[in-house]
Amino acid sequence: MQKLLEKIYGHLPVWAQNVMCSVKGWTIDRKRFSKVFFHELERMKRREDDPDKLLRDFLALARDVPAYAKVFASGKGAKLDDFPIINKAYVKEHYEDFYNRAYKGETLIIHTSGTTGTSINIPQSQLFENRQWATWWRYREELGIKWGTWYGLFGCVGMVVPIEQKKPPYWRVDCAGRRIIFGTYHLTIDNVDEYVKEIERRHLTWIHGYASRILFLSRLIVEKGIPPLKSIRVVTTTAENLTPLIAAEIQKAFPNAIVRTHYGQTEGVANFSQTIEGDWRIDEDFAKVEFIPIDPKNPERCHIVGTNFSNPYFPLIRYDMGDIAIVKWQDCKPIVQGIEGRDNEQVTLANGMLVSTLMSYDIFCDQENVREAQLRVLNKGTELELLVVKGTKYTDKDESAILEKTRRHLKDEIKLSIRYTDQIPRAKSGKFRAVVVG
Repeated sequence: MQKLLEKIYGHLPVWAQNVMCSVKGWTIDRKRFSKVFFHELERMKRREDDPDKLLRDFLALARDVPAYAKVFASGKGAKLDDFPIINKAYVKEHYEDFYNRAYKGETLIIHTSGTTGTSINIPQSQLFENRQWATWWRYREELGIKWGTWYGLFGCVGMVVPIEQKKPPYWRVDCAGRRIIFGTYHLTIDNVDEYVKEIERRHLTWIHGYASRILFLSRLIVEKGIPPLKSIRVVTTTAENLTPLIAAEIQKAFPNAIVRTHYGQTEGVANFSQTIEGDWRIDEDFAKVEFIPIDPKNPERCHIVGTNFSNPYFPLIRYDMGDIAIVKWQDCKPIVQGIEGRDNEQVTLANGMLVSTLMSYDIFCDQENVREAQLRVLNKGTELELLVVKGTKYTDKDESAILEKTRRHLKDEIKLSIRYTDQIPRAKSGKFRAVVVG
């Protein structure tokens, strides 16, 4: 059914695609931003919740979850240290054991692929979704963004603008979500002025999306000699690193903008946000975060290990995200300095298009039978190879789906292939890279 809708969408005129985007936006937002959301947002702004009590109550309900049965059977479970540290691979292997069957509220399933192309479905309570978005909107409002503000989105929302489109508009309008969805795979030096004209025509003051895509937009604006967009007041990024150097480069195109980011994920085990002053603040009333030094002799580089106490339906206790935080310790308390990992890996193809972590997320976000995947740019940018580690249930249907989805992101002149391996090589630092030049 989904593929049929995508085919129909691709053949519709632009105005009809705008209607479909708005309908989709409405179906998402009516639950995401329900009365519960606004109630939670007001409570979070007043910081009414006691994080310690939320954690204690959450650990108590874990008694009903098979994944933690051994902990409670041993007479433990009252504190975090009683639980082992787990990761995505472990959760996938014991997936059914993490459901809280005693939970009776409304639920939903969200896909995530993470930084290695390893897909997993995360069951969520509806309350969790409302609380997560309330946390994110608290951060936005503290940056001066008012609820209902229209914004330009340069992010991962699938192929909203068909890759075959050769002329403007390279964007679609979601009236329900009050956003202009810009086609990031169409953005080039030749047409960046069309994007700028639309931003100015819409009188947008806020841009949001992946740091790599907003950085690319900024570089093209500067390279083409387009005057800086002084009307943009806030730029927010998500899912990728926003280093001080990247923020400074973005501000060359948007000189009046506050450029900030936050750290969060579908699993909801950790959330921290940049304040208007640029400092990092941990959202302790949403999830419990531990910073565990990789090497006790160098305590500033820490594993991010979190507990999603806002999601009683699928409790993840001491879940290692696989990301590294740079932390300064003051009176034994962590002060986040930045995030290592989630790099903005991107390579320009021979035809001017970008291959990046964004494309990897798009392709593999719902591929549950893929353990890991990497995009490899070959032959001076004329070929893209998909390096894939199969899961035990991987079939020819998975291969067809992956190739079909990837081709939607590429123009015909780029050769596409897939190669299988038992393990994807890591960088010398041991870090996984989503995009490489082969």
